[in-house]
Amino acid sequence: MQLSYIETGPQFLLGDGVLFSFTLPPYAVLISAHPAQTNLSPSPSRGLRSFSQKIRSRLSINEKVDLMAKRKTISKGASSKGAPRHEPTGAVFGKRCKKQHIAASRALKKVGIGVAFCGSSRTTPGDPYFDLNVAAARAVAALGVPIYHGGGPGNMLASALGTRAGGGHSVALCLHLDRKDEIFGPADTVVWFDDFSARIDTFRRWGQLGMVFFPGGIGTLHEATSTLDNIMQSKAPERPLIFFEPDASRPYWTGFVAWLKACAVANGMLRQSDLDRIKIVTTVQDLVAEIAAHMALHPRRI
Repeated sequence: MQLSYIETGPQFLLGDGVLFSFTLPPYAVLISAHPAQTNLSPSPSRGLRSFSQKIRSRLSINEKVDLMAKRKTISKGASSKGAPRHEPTGAVFGKRCKKQHIAASRALKKVGIGVAFCGSSRTTPGDPYFDLNVAAARAVAALGVPIYHGGGPGNMLASALGTRAGGGHSVALCLHLDRKDEIFGPADTVVWFDDFSARIDTFRRWGQLGMVFFPGGIGTLHEATSTLDNIMQSKAPERPLIFFEPDASRPYWTGFVAWLKACAVANGMLRQSDLDRIKIVTTVQDLVAEIAAHMALHPRRI
């Protein structure tokens, strides 16, 4: 009996092209035999459950082990080297995200809420985008709050270095990618994630004293706009959303905010009061002042 994994859900295909579905989450099997030869046609009287049991009973030990290994791989979000990452079924994805949230909460409960720093993974020392990030993280850490960052290179590394220099608690929220797992910079607490969604949720939950966005790409924009959206819909507490402009000769966020005003606000897609939640700062002193003012008005909470 030939067995192979398909990612379309809990379905299997018999040799004559007839497609059946049955309850066997979170994987499916492909039986490369004719139903007349294998006698695996579903019996209406016995129902889908008995049919799936019949299929399991006809698998050899090696085939069962191979199938369970594939199920384990999908549930963990891993993929074979050089192969595309498969999207898990809804049930598996939900359970996987739940486990990540629980693990993060357990690891961070004693750390407490702090300030989240986000930015590009592509900046390097000597670039004002990187160097001012180090200075900003050092100054905010000196306020006595933990600093949350992504644990990667670029601005994430700058945040880790600045936190250590300021004597703060460095928290790395790292993401498993299709390359070697590596933590960049000093980290006192490390939490690993399989999915972007659980990681962004953790940034938003534990970065309640402020979120600082240095120049970055799609990932940074995602983190910034999703947090703004959650605050707008009262799904997350208010906090400073600070867009840092490190280099006056290379304005970065100014154009983005101007576009939101000229297009989204002008066309009624966004209220000006929502856009006013975004603060653009150009100096470390202004950044610290925004966060300190928020800390004075809002007690630390989880």
